[in-house]
Amino acid sequence: MKPCWPTVALAALLAAGLHVRSGLAAEISPAQSVRLSPIPADAEIAFVRAASGTVDRPNQLEDVFVMRADGENVTRLTHNQRPIRYEHAAVSPDRRYVAVNYHVRDGGRRGRPRSLLWVLDLESGSEAQLLPDWHSAGSGGIDWDREGRLYFAAEREAPTRGDGRDVYRIRHDGTGLERLTETPEGEADVAVSEDGRRVTFVRAVLRPPRGGHTELWMMGADGSDPKRVYASGTIRVESAHDPEFSPDARKLVFSQVNPAHKTFARTFNTAHDIYTIDVDGTERQRITPVGAIRIIPDWIGDRILYTEYDEAEGYTGLTIVSESGGSLGRIGPPGARAGKWIPPASPSPERKR
Repeated sequence: MKPCWPTVALAALLAAGLHVRSGLAAEISPAQSVRLSPIPADAEIAFVRAASGTVDRPNQLEDVFVMRADGENVTRLTHNQRPIRYEHAAVSPDRRYVAVNYHVRDGGRRGRPRSLLWVLDLESGSEAQLLPDWHSAGSGGIDWDREGRLYFAAEREAPTRGDGRDVYRIRHDGTGLERLTETPEGEADVAVSEDGRRVTFVRAVLRPPRGGHTELWMMGADGSDPKRVYASGTIRVESAHDPEFSPDARKLVFSQVNPAHKTFARTFNTAHDIYTIDVDGTERQRITPVGAIRIIPDWIGDRILYTEYDEAEGYTGLTIVSESGGSLGRIGPPGARAGKWIPPASPSPERKR
């Protein structure tokens, strides 16, 4: 994965006034050889899972998998030999690269884990860390556009107060880094619309010494025209997370904490529900039953995929519903989580709906 950034393309970006960092040095570590498997042609969903199928155990070994939308042909892409706690995995549109972020605990601010962002090259069998000298990258969500750029939240230095994450995009080889937001709040959970024109994310509006709320935002893919879509309740009480666009970019799907259900001793304590909302902030609608933890939704065609923790039924895994909320069933192996649709090689009629 050699750094490359065509001079003409760079000049065009500078002329457009984008926030490109000066210099051509790539923000990526040297590639290292690793064992990786190819993605089957019929794979539709990427997800992460511990070898044991358990969830949120310390020092457990996790891998990235893919499968069909019916839960069949489960294929392991990574073959890790050391403990890794993945948060998200996203496959590039050409299916050559997989971006992953995982948490490390190294005595950072308030003991919170940092997020590290890596790109796996399935063709060359190698991995490299993006922004290796930064404090954190990839927190909450990562996504690709069809030009091969990766969108994520990151912070260069450890913040001394508040939360200093902003939204960035970068190419898989570490070139073309662009800063898309610059705010005193903290951003996370970044996603891109199917046509690559818009970005959505969560912004945490803190109220020191404690409290605050989250907001769902959207903007142009170059950081232009930011707009707030929805302001939720107090963080960890009724906060909103994980926004993703509908295929036509007219709606968002997201998860929101439900404070009425706090019966989850093994996981996150409080239930989460899945909602949709128009991008103008109207027509907010809950599409999942209350009572379980349902998070990290992703939308393709008329199907919404999410991670489900249902302690009453002892279920942890992936579930698909229709955009109206009709259940299409649980899929894949137990313990699967952070499911994300794999972009087809070219837009299909279903994805244009």
